[in-house]
Amino acid sequence: MKDLLKALEALRGYRFILWRYHKSHSELTIRAEHPDKPGHNVHIHFVDVHYIQMPTGWIGDFELGSESEFKEVLRKAWLQGSPEVREIFTLFKADTPNDVVYILGSLSHLEYDVEPIYTPTLPLERKEGKEADQG
Repeated sequence: MKDLLKALEALRGYRFILWRYHKSHSELTIRAEHPDKPGHNVHIHFVDVHYIQMPTGWIGDFELGSESEFKEVLRKAWLQGSPEVREIFTLFKADTPNDVVYILGSLSHLEYDVEPIYTPTLPLERKEGKEADQG
């Protein structure tokens, strides 16, 4: 778990996108893409997901939630605060410019460069400028 957590926390400066959620299996996949690494992505897989608070996309790095945040999310998720709960679940957090992302569950694994891999295109302003220069 410590190695997975270090790998997750190493994803600095990425844009995160809700990629897949299976409520019946309590599984969540988030896709991470970095603006300076075209053609690269990371899929972050969570299992035993019992609480999610997030937009469909955001910028903000992951870290572990504090003990007070953990207790508050347990309350929101209608879970008892027994000591065993802390050993089963982890609270992952990302501060975004507009809100806080919370995921209560277990980090399963990270998967690198998952298809489809998108190649970013030039911004619209640059495309128009090139066409204007050629015309």
